[in-house]
Amino acid sequence: MTGILYQYGSRHVAKNWPHSKHNPHPKRHRLLLPREKDILSGRKFVMVVGDSHLRAFVDNITPIGNHNDSSGKEALAFGFMSTPGARASHLMADVRGEVLPKGLVPDMVCLIAPGNNLEASLSIAQAGEEFRQLLLAVKLRWTNVFVLDFPRRIDGKKDQRYQELLAVEYETQAGDLGVIYRREMTKDSWLEWLCYWCPDKVHLSDDFGMPRMLEMFVRLTRPVSPQMDH
Repeated sequence: MTGILYQYGSRHVAKNWPHSKHNPHPKRHRLLLPREKDILSGRKFVMVVGDSHLRAFVDNITPIGNHNDSSGKEALAFGFMSTPGARASHLMADVRGEVLPKGLVPDMVCLIAPGNNLEASLSIAQAGEEFRQLLLAVKLRWTNVFVLDFPRRIDGKKDQRYQELLAVEYETQAGDLGVIYRREMTKDSWLEWLCYWCPDKVHLSDDFGMPRMLEMFVRLTRPVSPQMDH
């Protein structure tokens, strides 16, 4: 197992998705909702919003599976809104424009902080303001929102110090709006073990990185609400 930890994992060939209907310069976009029977059975609906890091879940490359609470009941039903290549403004347009089935409202929303603003924004301050507008749009539409830090790219195009500055800016903006910003993506061995990454050094691997991210979603969305007191 030790040798595997220091080898890059694998990532599927991207499938052809439809273009978003909500962006003036549309990115590819897909929405995956839980099965109706899972919602009707009383499982908590968790919506995860983000960019290409969610592709493996939407395309069922990394199976979502069942997630039970301590009583053994299936408690969580995940949905994913993924816009590959999206900066914060693209995600904001999709959050505002996406239509969910009548009566289907997430019990909790996890927003993956937009790492694409590392290159799309001219400055940390500009990225922070764009993120703030995105988070306001998410909060306006849904309650019980938290943010998960973006996976750090390790391709060398942006050094880790600059990426940390962006994360600090995002965390500050989230705090100003009363939203928890979770730093799990910089904890433990994410940057130490290559198996969590695919060879492009930007995306998490389907075989190791994505299953661990799913475990993180399960842990962070249960059993207590992550919303801060105002």
